[in-house]
Amino acid sequence: MRAERCRWGGALPAWRSAAGAARRYRHGRALPAGRSVAGTAERYRRGWALPPGPGVTGLAGRYGPGWGLPSRPLTVAERPRARIANGTVRSIRSVAPARANCTLAWAAATYYNRNMAGEYAESMVDVWGYIISEVDFDLIAPVFRPLLLECRSALADAIGDDLYTLYLFGSIPAGRAVVGKSDINLLALLQWSAEPEVEKRIEETRKQLAERYRKVVRDVMLLQTTMDEAFNGHRELAWKVFIKHLCLLLAGDDVSAELPAYRPTPEVAAALDGDAPDVLERLWRELKSTHAEDVRSRLGGQIARKILYTAMSAITAETGIWVTSRTALATQICRHYPTRSGDVHLLLEVAEEKELALVGELRHLRKLIDWAISEARRVLHHHRQF
Repeated sequence: MRAERCRWGGALPAWRSAAGAARRYRHGRALPAGRSVAGTAERYRRGWALPPGPGVTGLAGRYGPGWGLPSRPLTVAERPRARIANGTVRSIRSVAPARANCTLAWAAATYYNRNMAGEYAESMVDVWGYIISEVDFDLIAPVFRPLLLECRSALADAIGDDLYTLYLFGSIPAGRAVVGKSDINLLALLQWSAEPEVEKRIEETRKQLAERYRKVVRDVMLLQTTMDEAFNGHRELAWKVFIKHLCLLLAGDDVSAELPAYRPTPEVAAALDGDAPDVLERLWRELKSTHAEDVRSRLGGQIARKILYTAMSAITAETGIWVTSRTALATQICRHYPTRSGDVHLLLEVAEEKELALVGELRHLRKLIDWAISEARRVLHHHRQF
């Protein structure tokens, strides 16, 4: 009778384990505590409930292909992500995001859409096909936190009433920053375009912060845009995806909370890097027109990073794979463009803003620009929303 009750929706007593649920509740019935999990291809395919308890690992010996749920929301670093091969959990790895900031989020957001083997194993996309954010305050190394606090207060004072929101993005909130080698990247959403005197004050503040913390970060970088440009301009989709999935709030109103989650569609890929032909040609002209080595290194790094992101956007448009770390970018590009493996190694070096000392490197970089432009036009151009 118990088997029949549970098979058709009855609850198990609290002491019963979820082990063996694939046999007993194959058709998807309730277990105690009312905690549901959207999950694995076999056992929790349609989202069953799990018993109470702090178990998290999801190891086959404990809950088979499923998980026990924690008693509190997990940080990004604590949220496991399962690698799937042939519909079975093989190992727990990487990071899964919060979804709606709840206890169940990491489990429900794990990606099961495509038998996550091979090229899809690194894709940061959840079970519903939405992009998983890889940034979190818990991933910020303590050494960077004093700088963040000072950036927040100093830039808020410098911008004044023009500031609507200040965001952090890049390697620091993703937990990949290297002390002394990484930049701190900030985005200021302004209510309206800043006056010249405000712009001057912002630039002076940025330089002072960079000088004061030069042993901690390589530079303090600040992007600025207005609310009207971000949400009503021709790059509206790109800004929305960027703010929603790649930024962390530092000050002001969090507009990302009002934005929907986005899938890595061809339109999203084109919105982010469909401008590659124009951007790469402009950066190349600036590189050729300057002889200051520090400026050339900076421009070379921007070009290399844009080439990498453009190639990845072309892959995203064709496959739906979404990655953001430079290592994962390189892996995906080498997999999809195997003849470009040597070029990717050069791009990774140049992306670190190392000196372009050899004429041959410049010529090679120009060829890679032409290749990235051709891929953008081949894959992304007809998906752009002008």
